[in-house]
Amino acid sequence: MSRAPLVVFVLVLVLASTAAAATIPAPSELLGFELGSRPASSAELRAAFETIAAASPRVALRQYGESYEGRPLMMAVVGDPSRVASLEALLAGRRAVAAGEKADTPLALWIGACVHGDETSGSDASLALLHHLASDASADTRDLLERCVILIDPVQNPDGRARFLSGWHRWNGAVPIIDDQDMGHREGWPSARGNHYLLDLNRDWFTLSQRETRARVRVFLDWHPELSFDLHEMGSFDSYLFSPPRAPYNPHMPTTAHRWWQAVADEIAANFGRRGWSCYTGDWNEEFNPNRGAAWPLHLGTVAFLGEQASSNGRAILRPDGSLLDYPRAVEQQLTAAMGFIRAAARDGDAIRADFLAARKGWSGEDAAGTRLYVVDASARPAAAARLADLLTEQGIEVGVSREKIRLDGARSYWGETRGRRDFPAGSLLIDLAQPEGRLAAAILDFDPILGDSFLTRERRKRESDGGGLLYESSAWSLAMACGAEVYASDRRVRAARDPYDPSLNGEGRIENGDASYGFLLAADEPGAELALAACHRLALLCRGGEGAFSVGGREYGPGSVLLPCEGNPADLPALLTRIARESGAGFHGIDHALVDRGEDFGSRHFRVLKRPRIALLGGPPFYQTTFGALWHYLDRELLLPVTRLRFTGLARADLDRYTVIVAPDAGPGRGAGLRASLGEEGWRRLQDWLRRGGTLVTLGEGGGLVLGGGDVEGPAQGGGVSTAPLGSIRARRHVLAELADYRTESAREIGLESLAVDGSALREGEDGGIRRIAEQSSPGEITAEQDAWQRRFSPMGAILRADLDAAHWLSAGAGERVPVLVRSDMALMARRPAESVGRFAPEESLRLSGLLWPEARERWANSAYLSREAVGEGQVIVFLGNPVYRRVFHGSSRLFANALLLGPGMGTRTRPGD
Repeated sequence: MSRAPLVVFVLVLVLASTAAAATIPAPSELLGFELGSRPASSAELRAAFETIAAASPRVALRQYGESYEGRPLMMAVVGDPSRVASLEALLAGRRAVAAGEKADTPLALWIGACVHGDETSGSDASLALLHHLASDASADTRDLLERCVILIDPVQNPDGRARFLSGWHRWNGAVPIIDDQDMGHREGWPSARGNHYLLDLNRDWFTLSQRETRARVRVFLDWHPELSFDLHEMGSFDSYLFSPPRAPYNPHMPTTAHRWWQAVADEIAANFGRRGWSCYTGDWNEEFNPNRGAAWPLHLGTVAFLGEQASSNGRAILRPDGSLLDYPRAVEQQLTAAMGFIRAAARDGDAIRADFLAARKGWSGEDAAGTRLYVVDASARPAAAARLADLLTEQGIEVGVSREKIRLDGARSYWGETRGRRDFPAGSLLIDLAQPEGRLAAAILDFDPILGDSFLTRERRKRESDGGGLLYESSAWSLAMACGAEVYASDRRVRAARDPYDPSLNGEGRIENGDASYGFLLAADEPGAELALAACHRLALLCRGGEGAFSVGGREYGPGSVLLPCEGNPADLPALLTRIARESGAGFHGIDHALVDRGEDFGSRHFRVLKRPRIALLGGPPFYQTTFGALWHYLDRELLLPVTRLRFTGLARADLDRYTVIVAPDAGPGRGAGLRASLGEEGWRRLQDWLRRGGTLVTLGEGGGLVLGGGDVEGPAQGGGVSTAPLGSIRARRHVLAELADYRTESAREIGLESLAVDGSALREGEDGGIRRIAEQSSPGEITAEQDAWQRRFSPMGAILRADLDAAHWLSAGAGERVPVLVRSDMALMARRPAESVGRFAPEESLRLSGLLWPEARERWANSAYLSREAVGEGQVIVFLGNPVYRRVFHGSSRLFANALLLGPGMGTRTRPGD
């Protein structure tokens, strides 16, 4: 294959330079191989960047963070030498601009690449770009660097890139293979897209669950660039996509972004056109959800631009039209797009700066729904309130702490309820949208973002025609809901005296009555209770979980509260608990005898010995690697629990008796039905035996296929294969359509309703372009398979729904009576006795909290099961509809998952001597 195009292109850039270029070796000399002949590693790029920075006064190199695997996150600052020599003065000028002041400071442009580890070409292009900017002595480049300071982040995800290159080298050979079906072109599981924990760093910009993102957000808050360009890759058979995106648009982004999206797009398109290259805008790309790299910066006032290059997988690939896409071409196109972006920005810099200042100074302090203020009652759920405040302040959003009581008539919660005339106590958190980063605060706290009627009509038409959708991302994301804090929105402001939020002032956990003679209590609703219990398990302390509520010493304790008796624990138990309290924030309360004021006494059988959780997390196809990664990260980084990562297909050969808990993550739609077949008859038999002997099987989403079975076939499969019969009483809705009336009747009894209608209602788009309901009633209590399939077309693909909890069950410990949960699934679950429905989705009228939920989906998911538990022999199955630790940010449902792990072995299983 020919590498001539990139070589020629880079040579042209080098020859355009004067003698200054001679002091900087060419990219091929810096790397030790021809640029574009293969993807460069992070270390090779770093060494090349360091050499350029040492040789050029135009470049300063800064490390701004470190990946989980210890790889540096670095950024080159490129500009006029006099400014680069004084970065502190340059940053001071940037701070002045961010404050809305006019300052004699250049336009700041950020260019980042490889946020997905397997999207490599932008990184190699960034080296060619840096070399040109550092060495070219032409008047055009000198003028460009006088107008702009350019921040180049060559590898946003170095751990993912290293994983990609490991596979690239593994499949490398003497003869290039251009067939896209070759294993060298097909990544295995896990792919290199995510970081060390396999999480998508381009879905973490305001959730800040990963250290790489937190470091990068600090860069943006330091520099506040007027424009940013995020370089990605997409399917190999595509061309090049760049901004502007299509609708829907987030209602809080500055409208001036449209103008500069188009101006930059025109420049890049002209450059591509001169070379005969194809490109396009819009299409699948939308930036409604602000959690991505081309969306989050918009709410700082930055014109965030996206570039998506067709991927050659770091090699060469033959496309269906007969053309050959090789890696040099991919790198060249990324370089051409980046140069076009810079030149367009420099050309229109004054107008871009004016719009940037106007966007920041002109923010009204009121969001699209009329909200001016968010108030967090920190006394209700203090740990959740602190978590929310920490995430907001890390993004430059001002959070105040009230010094006095506050009354706000009409303040509304995300549950759709008003607070009335009840005061907010002193210590409540105040997020006033009239602040420099108020636009960002409005975007990420928004209870219910507005999609708009025009888009909804087109989305409806798409769903009806082929079951697909136009939304690229989740339509709901409110950080207020995800953190689980008690947050209220108000269209009024308050003049209450306040102090800036200071995380260092958050109270530490404590131990009361440390000289207690009988034991110590950990209340289920203590802030950080799950962290404290995990620490107790790590130290192998004897813990007993309470099945019911009780009171002692004038304090109420809910189900799932834990007793640590002095007898059976180390003599230094108070000292151990003091350390755990300090680290977790939870409090322990000493007691001197076994009798309670109300409820069951501590010496009764209702306080169950908890087994230390020994956890196995199943991985490999067909499970989602991002769900696997979120679970792994939660266990490893927050609960600090060891977890064995078991390849699913090897389960039949594993010694399962080493584990008390096995977790099956979510998988792609419909893939749960094939899990047992993938496991094999022997694997399925051994998993059941382990379960019946006292194991706890926790399934998420399609991972529930292990419990649900094939559904359509009862008993053994054809040919003597693995049984497809359900394990227990929990069912996928589509498999029990003829029995829905029975399930609904039991559900009605549980939630106190006399009847719940079962019908096949559907929606059709009216001739006037609006949306109206057309009743297509089947006989009461029945729904056809065709009607159910129609409803599944309108499945929630990223809506936040309300799940009501059985607060008397230990699985709900510390989670309250209801939690917001993110649902992206076409699966609905039904549960009836002997299964316990610990969490049910709310009735239709109160089901949707945020995001797009069509009436078909509202009817289908209302009152269905979210979280169920059922005994199997001496063990149990715990089934979640979806991923309770979605993107590591839904902390209310994360607590339910923690309860399954920390309380389940013992509370829900039979404990035998020696366990």
